[in-house]
Amino acid sequence: MDIPNQKIVLFPKLKERLKNDAAEAYRNKKFEQALDIYESLLSYGETEHEIVFGKVLCLVELKRFSLAQQICEEQLIKNEGNYYDFLHLYALILFQTDQYYALQAQLDFELSQVTLPPYLEEQLQYLYDISCEMIENERKYQKDFLFEKLGKAISEEEVLKQYHLVQEMIESNIEPDDYIISLLSETKVHPVIKTNILLWLKEKRFKQTVPIKKFGQKIEVKPIDLSSVEENHVYKKIKDFIHDKFASEPSSLQMILEMLYRYFFVIYPFVPDETEIEIIIEAMNTIVKSNLDGISHEKTDKDLLKMIKNISQSETLYLSILE
Repeated sequence: MDIPNQKIVLFPKLKERLKNDAAEAYRNKKFEQALDIYESLLSYGETEHEIVFGKVLCLVELKRFSLAQQICEEQLIKNEGNYYDFLHLYALILFQTDQYYALQAQLDFELSQVTLPPYLEEQLQYLYDISCEMIENERKYQKDFLFEKLGKAISEEEVLKQYHLVQEMIESNIEPDDYIISLLSETKVHPVIKTNILLWLKEKRFKQTVPIKKFGQKIEVKPIDLSSVEENHVYKKIKDFIHDKFASEPSSLQMILEMLYRYFFVIYPFVPDETEIEIIIEAMNTIVKSNLDGISHEKTDKDLLKMIKNISQSETLYLSILE
C-alpha cells in the first residue's frame, strides 16, 4: 500500500540539539560539519533566522561567496525580519569579493535611510568610503593604462585601435583631460575619432573652449553649446529636402539619408553653408546613381565634382571605422 508523502517534523529537543551542535562546530572552526548540520535542518523545513544565517556564515568561512551572496540577496528581498543582519553580511561579502560598484550602489541607498541602526551605520559608512576609494583607484589605473595604449596607437597610426580605446574610455565613464582635448588638433587622429571625442565632451557638459582641426580647417568650440549631428539645423534642413525630393524612390532615399549622416558625422563640427544644400543633394544623388546604374560623372561640372569628391572621401573615412 502506498503511503502518502508527509512532511517530517523534528522533535523540539532534537532540533535544539542539532542547532547547538552546529553552533559548537562553527565555534570550533569545523565549518563543513556545521554547514552539513544547518543544511540538514533546512531540509526538514526549519528556516528560522538562526539556521539560515548560520548556513551563510559557514559558506563565507568556506569562501563559497557566490552562494552566500545569493542567499543574502534572497533574504534582503523577502525582508521578513533580521534584515540588517543579512545586510551587514551582504556588504562584507561584496567587499571581500571586490564588488565595489555593487557595494557602493547598495550602500548609497542604505545610508540614506533614517531607519538604519546607529551601530551599523558607522560600519557601513566605513565600507562605503573604502569602496569609493577603491573604485577611484581602479578608475585611475584604468585611465592611465588606456591613455598609455592610446598614445602608442596614435604614434603607430593604428586607427581602429585608437577608435576602440576612445570608446572604452567613454563607456568606462573616464573624465576627459587635457591630453584628450589635444587630440582634437592632432593630425594623426582620425576625423571620426575626433567627432567621438567632441560628443564625449558634449555629454560631459564641457564648458571650456577647445580647438579642433579637420581637413585643413581649424575652429574653436564650446562642447556644451554644440548641437548633435542630428539636431544641427543645416543637417535637418537637408534631410527635409531629401525626403521631399526622393519620396517616390525609397532605395535612393535610404542610401542618400545614410550618406548625409556619414558626411556630417565626419566633418562635425564643421557645417556646410546653407547655400551648399542644393549641390550636396545633387552630389549625393549622383553618387547613388553611379553606384546603382554605373553612370559615370566624369563630365560633371567642377564644383559638383569637388563636392562628390568630398562626400566620397567622408564615406570612405566613416566606413573605415564604423562599418
